[in-house]
Formats: sequence, structure tokens, C-alpha cells
Amino acid sequence: MLEVATRELKARLSTYLDEVRHGKRVSVTHHGHVIAEICPPPQPSELHAEGIVITVARRPFTLPDFRVKLKGKGPTASQIVIEDRR
Repeated sequence: MLEVATRELKARLSTYLDEVRHGKRVSVTHHGHVIAEICPPPQPSELHAEGIVITVARRPFTLPDFRVKLKGKGPTASQIVIEDRR
């Protein structure tokens, strides 16, 4: 694990992020005390193995049919719109 002061981290952030990208952990210190740790995110398989994330099988959600058939005389709404645009 790398240990870096806040000022050094600020000056060379991309360098330390590259280290994290390659799997290393970085401890950030302020006046000699660890205040944070930067580490790579866990892989989804690790989260499943630890029971943090579970997969739930669900049936797909479908909306009920809301179509309403109107009965009446005269032109349809789409015909009125087309005529109005002319």
C-alpha cells in the first residue's frame, strides 16, 4: 500500500490514480494521520460472492392495455390534424 500526503497527492494525482488502476491502494495522510484510502472498485463477481449484491429473477413488467375505441361519426382525430395542417 502506498502512503501519500495530501499536498503530494494533489501535485501528482494522475500518477497515483494510475497506481490505483493497476490494483494498488493509496492511503492519503494529513499531518501524518491517514484520512482516506483510494482503492479500485470491487468487481461485480466479488460483490456477489460476499453477498453484498444478489440477483433477483423477476418476470418482465408489462403495462395494461389502455387503448380505448371511440365510436362516433365524422373524421378521425388524425384526419382532422392532417386537414388542419394544409
